[in-house]
Amino acid sequence: MAKKAKVLEHHHIQRHRVTFACLRAIAKIPNARVAEATGLCAATIRKLRRPVNDGGTIYPRLHTVASIGQAFGYELKMVERSEAAVAKARAEYDRQEQRPAQPPETSPAPMN
Repeated sequence: MAKKAKVLEHHHIQRHRVTFACLRAIAKIPNARVAEATGLCAATIRKLRRPVNDGGTIYPRLHTVASIGQAFGYELKMVERSEAAVAKARAEYDRQEQRPAQPPETSPAPMN
């Protein structure tokens, strides 16, 4: 029996982008120095850098990524987006994935 292919959902892709940005920020800095600057354990940083099939972390906790980002000049914040921006982002994502675009979500019209 063949293995099922793993499909990355949009939120997984965004999570990976944030994680990779975090890893690029600490690329040439030793684990001990990153741990000292962030207040995290050096083993946490080591596992974050390791490949998953070699015992690394698949999905790091948000606190880990935010701590590293904050210590090295990045800010992780939640931003409210308008419906137009969400529809535009969804259309861009669908275009990249070569999927048919989904119609924007609309609220049902009130019944009289």
